[in-house]
This record gives sequence, structure tokens and C-alpha cells, in this order.
Amino acid sequence: GEVRYTANGFVEKNVETLSAELKDLGSSSTLPFIQRLFRNATPADSDSGNGPSSSQIQPKKRNSVQKVRGVSVASQFRASLSSLVGDLERTAPHFVRCIKPNPQKKPNSLDSGETLRQLRYAGMMETIRIRREGYPTRIDHETFVSKFALLLPSKEREYGIHYLVQILSSWLRATDADWQVGHSKLFLKSELAARLDRLTETRIRACARILTRFGRGVAQGRAVRVLVPWVRYRLYWILEQRRYDAATNIAAIWRTHRARDRFQTVKWVVIKLQSRKRREVAKLRVRLIRDPYGDFGFKEMEKLLRTVQTDLDEKVAEKEFVRAAELE
Repeated sequence: GEVRYTANGFVEKNVETLSAELKDLGSSSTLPFIQRLFRNATPADSDSGNGPSSSQIQPKKRNSVQKVRGVSVASQFRASLSSLVGDLERTAPHFVRCIKPNPQKKPNSLDSGETLRQLRYAGMMETIRIRREGYPTRIDHETFVSKFALLLPSKEREYGIHYLVQILSSWLRATDADWQVGHSKLFLKSELAARLDRLTETRIRACARILTRFGRGVAQGRAVRVLVPWVRYRLYWILEQRRYDAATNIAAIWRTHRARDRFQTVKWVVIKLQSRKRREVAKLRVRLIRDPYGDFGFKEMEKLLRTVQTDLDEKVAEKEFVRAAELE
């Protein structure tokens, strides 16, 4: 629920200063560590290790001791708080809130009522409401101009942040309640910041499409400049190859035809020569069949006759009448 704090009497309740006797005793200690502690607490007694007693302190030194006596728990708390605030300003802290999904702490189980109750008790709902009603988005002028000036034409980007806010307000139909222009920052509601982000994203996508089309055009132009000569050379090479192939085929056909003609001529001549030779051989055979002794001369015929007559007489003498009949 709601918690209230009151600061009435906080300083009086927390005035816990050290006594002067205790400070003098600590400054006169023989331990170096104790001396350093009280020397830091009493800057007036840092000249020597054995500090004077409270009764021998001069008025000026008494004033410094009175100042030291003013260091109370409240002042220490204030100094610690200032140091903490300085550390927070130098860093970017992030807070993590843990929420139980269910009272039994079982996995894969979400109790919506229990979760909503924890969010409400943790103050998240109120924080969300406050952020919605306030200006959670805070952007300095330079960042806002550098981020959203691209929505304007290039000639109107140098007119300043007020002109940019006026133009964007007319485009988005935003009022002064949706954003406020400060001296160094611009305060926006979350809905308007989301709309501006969507508008910027749409603009970037449109520019990206234009650049893509331009890049494709440039790439196509370069491709055309590269491919057209290559295609022409390729077509020329194909035409020359076809011409070479056609010339080769024609030459091969002509050589084949010439070789065939030569072969046919040689074949015809060979056939003629063979036919003549065969005819002569046939005539010779026929003549030999008709007259086996047509080529013999008189002396050869007479010699042959005497040889045959001698053989015939021998066969008759040997009484081989069959062989003798053949020889006769």
C-alpha cells in the first residue's frame, strides 16, 4: 500500500558526535593506525602525535574542534548520500525485479492473478501509469535533429528544431501536450515517440528501396556494358566456328567425292585390265584345248613325235596295251 515518510527531528535524533576527550586521547595514541584515524577526524591536531588536552586549546583551535564536533551521523549520511548520487550520475544503473510466476514455484506455470498482484505491489502499474502520463522519452536537441531531420527535404533540414517540431506536429497531428521543447532537451510521450520511430523506419525503408533500385540500375548498366561486348564476341565466335565447321564439311565432302571418283576410275581401269587379261587367258586355254600343239614348230613336233613313238613301242613291248592305246 501507500507508504509515508517524515523527516521532522531527523537531525536532532541522529546527533552523535565524539567527545573532545576521546578525540584527544585518540590523537595521543602510540599506535600509528589510531593516530591516522583521529588525525583525519581532527585536522587541528595533525601537527604532533601527542595532542593537547581540551583545557589547553586556544580559541581558534577550539573553533576547529567545534567544527569537528559538528560531524554527526546525519552529516555522514548526507555525505554518503551525495557520494551515492554522484556514483549514480556517472553510471547507468539497471534494476531487475524478480516476480514469482506461481506460489508453488513450479516451472512452465503462470498464475496471472498472482503475477498482477506482485506487479501492483511492486509499484510497476503506478510506474507505467506515471510514464504514460509524463514524458518518458527525453532527447537532446542535437540527437533529435540528427535522428529525425531525414524526414524533411534536404533544403529544410537547416531551419532548426522548432521548424522540425512544427512540421512533424502537422504530419502526426500532435499537440503541445504530446511533447515539449526545452532549452536543451525535447520531452515526448511514449506514443508519440513510437509513432516517430515508425515514421523514421518507413522513411529509411523508402530510401533503402530507392537506393536499392539505383544500385540495381547501376549494376545492370555495368552488367550490360560488360555483357554486351562479351555476347557480341560470343556470337562472332559462334558464327566463325560455324563458318569453319561448314568449310571443313565442304572440304571433307569435296575430298571424299574426289577420292571416290579416283577410286571409281582406278577400279574401272583395273576391271578392264583384268577382263582383258582373263579374256586372253581364256582364249589361250580354248586354243590349247582345240589345238594343244598349235604353238610347236616343225622340229619340236618331230621331236615330240619320236618321243611318243618310242613310248608307244615300249608300252607295246611291255604289253601295256591300255597305255599304248592312250599314247596312240
